[in-house]
Amino acid sequence: MFNAVIRRKLSSASNGALTILQYHKVPLCAPEYIEGEVLASDFSWGLEQFKEWFNFLPLDEAIHRLKIHDLPPRSAVLSFDDGYADWFDHVVPALLEHKVPATFFVTSAQLNCSKPFWHERVAVALAKRGVDRLPQEFNFATSAGGAEIGLAQTIIAVQNHLKYLPLAEREAAIAVLEADLPLSGDYRPFRSADLIRLRDAGFQIGGHSRHHPILTSCDATQAKDEIGGCKEELEGILREPVTAFAYPNGRPDCDFNASHVALVEAVGYRHAVTTAPGVSRSDTDPFQLPRFTPWARSSWRSALQFLRNMRVSPKMVKV
Repeated sequence: MFNAVIRRKLSSASNGALTILQYHKVPLCAPEYIEGEVLASDFSWGLEQFKEWFNFLPLDEAIHRLKIHDLPPRSAVLSFDDGYADWFDHVVPALLEHKVPATFFVTSAQLNCSKPFWHERVAVALAKRGVDRLPQEFNFATSAGGAEIGLAQTIIAVQNHLKYLPLAEREAAIAVLEADLPLSGDYRPFRSADLIRLRDAGFQIGGHSRHHPILTSCDATQAKDEIGGCKEELEGILREPVTAFAYPNGRPDCDFNASHVALVEAVGYRHAVTTAPGVSRSDTDPFQLPRFTPWARSSWRSALQFLRNMRVSPKMVKV
């Protein structure tokens, strides 16, 4: 009864719109100092619930049908960013079991890399050091408004600061954090063979830049390499076109601008997704499709979040 009511309300509220959901690593568990991680149990619960409410489509099909006004009611797309071996532990089996399509936006330079993503390296280094043993140049992260903050908040503050540095400066800062610390031996790289496994399982692969920089922190040459180079690297592995792109961090006018939208189209992608909330409609710029991450842990709260998201007018850069 509850699901039937929610389906009716979603059908009425969406009115030909497309909801695109965004996830990242989806681990089995996370350390206490990591906040906001969607765990495998949360994802499994959500998938069970959401497939009762939505009609999930492959991204390319959904965008095509959106343009020609042929979307089924309550249409949605699942997407995942970055590139994690953990996907094969919980995400992929759940998607295959429930026959739900998805698109995986992959950071190509992270493939076969011996180190975790930069933001994970920051979190591990800070957890090992502790807030009271930060290098002097990171003192900005140890207080907020004069009040001491905890490890989880310090990690977020450092990550938010470093993400907007040029790539070389970001790596140098992380090296300072990691200096003299023991290396972790439990990292599982996401490999080229894993990319092919995802594709062969029926999932779409999209680009997510080469090194995951903030594009507005790149010069024009670097931005073109990050956007176009990612496409070339993924297509070289997959031997097929890569048609979709996800802007790193993805906030319009902050993390990317009109020049990057033009670059994405110029190098041959057919559409791109952001992290602006809202839903896509037939007149939405196909290179600025909004995405939404549901975080509620109860059915009625999730339903309210989806309904509220359908009323948001997504922010876009002017092109």
